[in-house]
Amino acid sequence: MHRFTEHLELWLTAAGLVVILLLTPLLFPGGAGWTATALVATVVGALHGVIFWLVRRRERVRRRVLLAQVRGMLKDRVNNQLQTILGHVSSLPDPDVATLRDIEMAVREIADIVGSLSEETLEDWHARYPLPTQ
Repeated sequence: MHRFTEHLELWLTAAGLVVILLLTPLLFPGGAGWTATALVATVVGALHGVIFWLVRRRERVRRRVLLAQVRGMLKDRVNNQLQTILGHVSSLPDPDVATLRDIEMAVREIADIVGSLSEETLEDWHARYPLPTQ
């Protein structure tokens, strides 16, 4: 099943071509020619468009759910570590107030960044730091 869904577009295209080639003679037995083929191809093309839209929509929803789960996990794990850092820095005998304030601001900024992860922020980051092509 994984191989089918991995290449869904190709399978649907092949099925569409088969439908066009088989359905045209069945619907128009007198051999209406190119007009009939074009009509059937148009209907199949419109059906393809709807199916592809539904598949892409489903994938977007799955990505959003996955990203929300990753964001929740990161918030939990990263915030725990950040609180540990703050606890250690605060317990220093004579902490420099300015340094302590800078560390607290950095910790808040990290927590905010993790909390604001979304498809849009990921796309912005990817545009700023493109991955090398392989």
